[in-house]
Amino acid sequence: MANIGGYKGVLLAAAELNKYFPMFMTAAGMVPPAKVFVIGAGVAGLQAIATAKRLGAVVKAYDVRAAAAEEIRSMGAVAIDHARDLDDVVRCQIGDRAVVADVDDLDVARVCMQ
Repeated sequence: MANIGGYKGVLLAAAELNKYFPMFMTAAGMVPPAKVFVIGAGVAGLQAIATAKRLGAVVKAYDVRAAAAEEIRSMGAVAIDHARDLDDVVRCQIGDRAVVADVDDLDVARVCMQ
């Protein structure tokens, strides 16, 4: 069921987003791809990464487990390996660690999955 949760989470996020996930070339110019940040790279998180990539998004992901970085990269996402202290950030508490990402750098932010 976690697999379905990751898939559905990205579909729901895509439905709420006010832009397209994939990059489009139009007569008026280029529409850049959506940027997605997935927190947690368990079964649901890896499925969310895969689904967002299939939809054409640029994906970054974080997990508290250092070993998960390899799994994140194997799915084609960028692994975020540390939290930063910034003013305008998205924060999600996972265990005793805070995950931080620039709001300006993301389109779909804070899809927390464990």
